Amino acid sequence: FVKKIESGDINLSSDKSIISMSGYVRGRPMFVHSLMHIPNLGTCRVVSIESANEPYDDHNNAITVAKVIADINRQDSLLMEAIPNNLNGEQTWPHDDEMIHENNDDDIEDDTNKRLPNDRKVPGGMSEYQADWLVDDEGNWQQDDDEEINHDINIDDNITDDDNFNDVQSITSKSTNKAKSVVELDDEDKEFPDEVDTPRDMPARERFARYRALQSFRSSPWHPKENLPDSYSKIYEFENFLGTQKRVLELGTIAERKQNDLILQSILTKKKSSNSWKTSHSAMDLDDNSYDDNNSILDESISNHVNTNSLTLFGIEDYIKSGIFVKVTLEIIKPIEELQEYSKCNNVITSYSLLKHENKLSILHFSIQRTIFYDNPIKSKDELIFQVGFRRYKGKPIFSEGNLNCDKHKSDRFLRDDKFEIASVFGPITYSPSPVLIYKKLDSGLVELVATGTLNSVNPDRIMLKKIILTGYPQRVRKKAAVVKHMFYNPEDALWFKPAELYTKHGLRGHITDTVGTHGIFKAQFSAPIKQNDTVMLVLYKRVFPKIPDEGIIVQ
Repeated sequence: FVKKIESGDINLSSDKSIISMSGYVRGRPMFVHSLMHIPNLGTCRVVSIESANEPYDDHNNAITVAKVIADINRQDSLLMEAIPNNLNGEQTWPHDDEMIHENNDDDIEDDTNKRLPNDRKVPGGMSEYQADWLVDDEGNWQQDDDEEINHDINIDDNITDDDNFNDVQSITSKSTNKAKSVVELDDEDKEFPDEVDTPRDMPARERFARYRALQSFRSSPWHPKENLPDSYSKIYEFENFLGTQKRVLELGTIAERKQNDLILQSILTKKKSSNSWKTSHSAMDLDDNSYDDNNSILDESISNHVNTNSLTLFGIEDYIKSGIFVKVTLEIIKPIEELQEYSKCNNVITSYSLLKHENKLSILHFSIQRTIFYDNPIKSKDELIFQVGFRRYKGKPIFSEGNLNCDKHKSDRFLRDDKFEIASVFGPITYSPSPVLIYKKLDSGLVELVATGTLNSVNPDRIMLKKIILTGYPQRVRKKAAVVKHMFYNPEDALWFKPAELYTKHGLRGHITDTVGTHGIFKAQFSAPIKQNDTVMLVLYKRVFPKIPDEGIIVQ
């Protein structure tokens, strides 16, 4: 591995260097206009590729030097992240027709949405603002009886505030000032999955403002482009990832098939000219000498194919033949001092050619399973090290379930060891099949393998939802009606979540009908008679996203 700075017609900045390396092309034919990745150093841009003499050639045959220049316009950029345009989300200035139409709508709303007089009878538990919505078709105030407002629930509403206060104080809750350890949080999540306590120091409508209720987790709509974080403006998205992957991999397959056809054609030519080859005999009738002759013909045909003066495949000028010794000139965004230090520790290296789009940032989803050697809890958004093929980078993944018949996937707070999970992380695009090894850096500085798996998909639109459950308990029960306590601690929160549907652990469904008192107790109506020992649940969801590490995505 020899590196040097070249001047001439190449303009270099202080953070760019030109290096040259010599070696054999292995595997499939190499695409000329591609990027190359050197482990522990980074991604480079191919400047040129030329044929060279093999260092250990006993014959010392001089070859005709052939050189191919890479086209920078056909190469991917060395910048992994997309450059966002902050003005894309700005609203354009409205036209004159839109302004006139808006002014007319404002005049109509001023005439129709007038406040009602205050000398009216407002139902119990309802504010003046809510009472403004109870109007008939002509816009007049509807005065309903107290029995209709109470939804025929014959339960005493005159519960004193002192009783409510004592009930709230009787709840055994953990101190919010004392931070819980990760092990305690993991044990609590195993015993009570997704259940959270309603905070008392702030309203629940503010604490859970980003959450929403879903009538059906499988069929309720959730737009994938809604409320995306700023980090999503740095990634790339495919309209059809599977189609792009098939098209990119097919180009390499065609080049490999072309190379194999040339080798086979050379073998057939040698067969016809060899007197020892008998086409009338089958492979079972050949003796050992015939097999030796066939192997020598194959080796000589491949050697003749490799040692030709042509650098690229005949008919496919953009691919370098595999098996030949070449000299590759690379441009890398690294200072020369770092390259000099790298060369002292690495005399022999292996570099890899990247496929198209593999140097672009996106959201990768891996199907993983925990190893049996690491017992400590692994929380979502913990910093882990991902070894994907020959590339390694850090990420803060989100763990979620893999649902086959649903476009939404429930996220998990911890990586479980009893099932397969989907780890979603920011990373460079990779085509499947691709294995992944996940490591965690310990406090001692060492790394330990915590999970293994394979690439599942590359899709930024995958919806991962965090689920929380707010629980309450029936205080008084009468057939299908009940008074529920301990879910909220002020009536405004109960009215805020009134449109959401309630569930019970015994399979009932219900909804909030009215509030009672000033400590968050509310009335609820259910689909069947409810029991006193049942538990009322309010299920809410929020979309979560993986995070980019503090130092960014650095591929090593």
